[in-house]
Amino acid sequence: MTANFVLEVDADREKWKQSQDERVEREIASSYANAKRRTVQALVLFGVLFVILMTLFVVRQIREQEKQAMLSREYEAAANCLGEHDYNCARDHLRYVLSVEPDYRDASELLEVVYNDWIGEATRQGDIGLVISLLAERTFWD
Repeated sequence: MTANFVLEVDADREKWKQSQDERVEREIASSYANAKRRTVQALVLFGVLFVILMTLFVVRQIREQEKQAMLSREYEAAANCLGEHDYNCARDHLRYVLSVEPDYRDASELLEVVYNDWIGEATRQGDIGLVISLLAERTFWD
C-alpha cells in the first residue's frame, strides 16, 4: 500500500505541476493578448488624435488664408476709395482692416494719409466744422 500511495502522490504531484504549467502558459498567453490589444488601442488612439490635430491645423491655415484674402480686399478697396477721393469710404475700410489686424501692412499710415488729404480738402472748401471733427476723430483713433 505504501508503494501505491507513493505512486499516487507522485502522480497527483505530476498532475498538479502540469496543471500549474498550463495555468502559467494560459496567463502568459492572456497577458500577451492583453498587451497586444492595448498596443493596438493606443496606436488607434494616437492615429485618431493625429488626424484630429492635423485637421485642426489645416482648418486654421485655411481660415488664416481667408482672413488674409479678406484683409487684402479691404485694403485694396480703401486704396481705390482714396484714389477716387472718397475719404469716408477709405477711412471705413482701413478702420475695419486695423480692427481685425492692427499691424496690417501700412494700413495705419494709409489711414493717416486719408485723414490728412480729407482735412486738406475740407480746409480748402472752408468746412471748418468738418476739419474740427476730423481732427478730433483722428486724435481719438490714434
